[in-house]
Amino acid sequence: MPYPRLLLIALVAAPALTGVVSPARAAEDADYRVCMDLARRDARAGLEAALSMGGSVPALHCRAVALLEMGRAEEAAILLERLAQTRQQPPALQAELLAQAGHAWLSAGAAAAARAALSAAIGINPNDPELFIDRGQAFIEMGDDWAAVDDFDRALELDPRRLDALLLRAGAYYRLDALDLAMEDANRAVALAPVNTDARIERSAIREKKPIAPGRGRIC
Repeated sequence: MPYPRLLLIALVAAPALTGVVSPARAAEDADYRVCMDLARRDARAGLEAALSMGGSVPALHCRAVALLEMGRAEEAAILLERLAQTRQQPPALQAELLAQAGHAWLSAGAAAAARAALSAAIGINPNDPELFIDRGQAFIEMGDDWAAVDDFDRALELDPRRLDALLLRAGAYYRLDALDLAMEDANRAVALAPVNTDARIERSAIREKKPIAPGRGRIC
């Protein structure tokens, strides 16, 4: 299960990791970017590179990503949570690290731990729809579709055009046999992205399950 967010710090938050730019910090930042690129292409080599960088925040973050790429998701999640608790961490970075920990916990099959990490991230940044979508998926893994619906509701309040939230909520409604609501979300998804295959498949699945009223065809 891919989690693109796990690479976000490497792409946009390196200055937050490295602080004031100086020759030494610039070199550390360059090492960090090389390490992250290596972790994506060759996880073992990336892990070795991270270990050689010492115990800085960039080095530990690269180590976590390499561990995740190697299938050692639980170790990665623990390390990411540890990084989030590092003193004087900017709140935005702390929330991002907790979100990444949530992804790693989901990859490890630990949905309750993922929910806890993502709830902590939401406590720091309650206006990020991505966090609610992520936690909603953790609730789905835990078998709590109603809680997932609540999170997808909030995500869509923050960003009504989130196709992923609409489709995930439609799926949750489908499992809850709330087929009218599921169809409403599926129709909204198709209207938002008419050529999206997932949206059309979701709508077709709901249409097949939705009962036909006497003397009428299916309404979709």
